[in-house]
Amino acid sequence: MSNELAEELIEVEALHNDSRQDYLQPVSPESERYMSSRHEYRIEIKDYSGSWLKEIQWPDDNGRVTRVKTTPFFTGDEELDRITSAMLFHMLQHYMPSSVNYYGEGIELITSRVIQGESIVDAFQAAILDIRKDSDLTAIKTLSKWLIAYEHEEYPYDFHAEVIKLSRGGTQNAYSTLFTLDAEMGPFVREEMLIIQEAVNNPYIHLEDRVILALSIVFGMRPIQISLMKQSDFVGSDKVGIAYLNVPRVKQRQKLRRMQFTKRILSDELAGMIRRLIEVHGEVYGELDLKDPPLIMRRTKLFYSQLHPYMLRHENSFYSENADEAGVHTNHTVQPYQDLYDDSEKTDEGHHLSSNGIYYRLNCIANFIPRSPRTCMRFHLNPYRFRYTLGTNAVSEGKTEAEVADLLDHSNTGSVKHYFRYTQEMFEILNDATNKRVEQRHFVAAWTREGDQTGNIYGEEIIELKYFTVIGKCHKGSLCMLEPAVACYQCDRFCPNKDTKAHKNALENLLEKTDKLERTSTGPAVHQLDEAVAGCKAAIAFSEGEAVMFIENGETSTATPIIGSQHE
Repeated sequence: MSNELAEELIEVEALHNDSRQDYLQPVSPESERYMSSRHEYRIEIKDYSGSWLKEIQWPDDNGRVTRVKTTPFFTGDEELDRITSAMLFHMLQHYMPSSVNYYGEGIELITSRVIQGESIVDAFQAAILDIRKDSDLTAIKTLSKWLIAYEHEEYPYDFHAEVIKLSRGGTQNAYSTLFTLDAEMGPFVREEMLIIQEAVNNPYIHLEDRVILALSIVFGMRPIQISLMKQSDFVGSDKVGIAYLNVPRVKQRQKLRRMQFTKRILSDELAGMIRRLIEVHGEVYGELDLKDPPLIMRRTKLFYSQLHPYMLRHENSFYSENADEAGVHTNHTVQPYQDLYDDSEKTDEGHHLSSNGIYYRLNCIANFIPRSPRTCMRFHLNPYRFRYTLGTNAVSEGKTEAEVADLLDHSNTGSVKHYFRYTQEMFEILNDATNKRVEQRHFVAAWTREGDQTGNIYGEEIIELKYFTVIGKCHKGSLCMLEPAVACYQCDRFCPNKDTKAHKNALENLLEKTDKLERTSTGPAVHQLDEAVAGCKAAIAFSEGEAVMFIENGETSTATPIIGSQHE
């Protein structure tokens, strides 16, 4: 090869390298590809060519990353896309990611038709007929305003004026469940709360999950408030003997999440649980070296990699598909988007459990408690049900609108007016009616027939066989060969009296039989008398004037105070 040819080849290769280098250089500068979100996270919105990403990963302070879909905003029409692009950028600066997605669903009703060749006005008219929810109409009206502001040539002002006038009627109020005692979203009645309360001290439930439940019961916190709290928000003063939480306020329209707080005084028991939780987090998550760790942590592989009393190893349906061979639940894993938090210098926020995680943890507790005595179904434990319960009970106790607003962390009284639709007397009627349902099992329902005892010649008196005292009457109406006290306290035809001494005599007899059975039998036979013992204890409580709420599976619940209640 001649020197001239070699030099020519070198020049060609250099030109090729230069062109390839120019091709690899980003068309759009980094300043245009990234933006700062409302909560000061650095998020990527466009690719190197300057085109919008199909999905934008949006992190939040509560450890949740939302995928914002951008494709519903674009059609390929240059003029329309210029307007929707500006609209989308504005929303990303001022709205929450879930709100942007809701707007996208409504706007897609229009853009999908423009893509199919329909005019902008025809697309609007067809979209209006397909509106599915209020957010769709809001999105359509908003896009209409942007089209007018940017003077879209094919979108007339008169048509815009008609779009703005549109409204949807007949929508059911979201708080209607509050007044119908809805089984999934309505408030809990008194006997349900007594059962749920037992879970706070259940050792088979994670301490962290029990703290979530206690905060929901006592303060009715929103899930986002629980999710945003940090260990530093817990303040325990040994000098004055008072412990409290600085709870983030989330409905004040501030730019950042943790700017305003409200103080909530803690009972000694709840303060002790939180102290223990912080100690456990220090032992389990110490290697993460967090500066300001969250109060409720996202569970990571580190959590399951070592033996610790905080870990739960228990055979239960709770651990169905997501359990390993040891029975350890592994639904929560390490934060997959931790690099987004690290890049924004918010490493600690990536370890918060998201609001959805709060819902999940709380609802899993229903697997560890009996079913609802009101519905005979598994409890649906939802943070807002506890808020509704707290607000409704506050009204029934005579609190003012201002006091209820402060209790539920509302900035004005207008947000709590729906709680006052029922008077104290009406809510008591609802509670009493629930107490009388047949689902209360056996003699709890039978006690409502107390008036049948006096002068009823058809009711046979029942006599316990230890001290031969009368414990009530039988309304079975046929011959019964079963032993009194053993069978009667489990029978729905038995109507106990209010002779406390007689029921205590029967209980003594039952406990003797139970002790003997435990010493001579094994397996299910040992628990044959559990229902009778529970029923007898309930009869004693009933005769002493206590309100017996629930009897099932050998357990009895009476009217006792709620943990940490401000009304104890």
